[in-house]
Amino acid sequence: MTHRVRSAVGRLLALGVVSVVTLGVGASPLAAQLQTGKLEGTVTDQAGAPLANARVLLAGTSFGAVANDRGYYFINNVPVGTYNVRAQLIGYAPTEVRGVRVQGEQTVTADVRMPSSAVVVTGIVVSEAANPIVPRDQVEDPSISGGYRPCLLRTVPSASCPSSGCLVMPLPVRGPLEMRARTPPPRGPRGTSTPRS
Repeated sequence: MTHRVRSAVGRLLALGVVSVVTLGVGASPLAAQLQTGKLEGTVTDQAGAPLANARVLLAGTSFGAVANDRGYYFINNVPVGTYNVRAQLIGYAPTEVRGVRVQGEQTVTADVRMPSSAVVVTGIVVSEAANPIVPRDQVEDPSISGGYRPCLLRTVPSASCPSSGCLVMPLPVRGPLEMRARTPPPRGPRGTSTPRS
């Protein structure tokens, strides 16, 4: 074979490989599109008024959508198959449209009419808080604070609490409050507090 013939055969083989790869890459999204479809519809009450924010789900899957203010919903890329379309909204009975068939590369419409339903509220139990609020005048009480005035601002953002005590800036905490720096009293033997002079 001459050099020209070998060169032509090489180019022809390269063109063939590129063509096969291109067809393979282009065909896979096309095949995927043939295996999915779109589901759309409107959610309305019994009188035909649109129901905004209704949840629409395909039972047994993770596919779902929320209806817009006109009651319209859509779900893209639904695998081909038969589904039960379920709609839910507070104040309305959950409703299901059975046997909705989704076909490849097609849009299927499934409108849902929801009957109104009473909302039932069960009893409310009120109990005492586990950490009751301590009145301000008791915070300074030594029986509560352990003999020294605690630096409560250690947990407030923007307050600096060095080891010698708190450096406090006026911070608005539920209204303007002026807070002063506090340091713990000196400790006596065995951790008991010594009286301040």
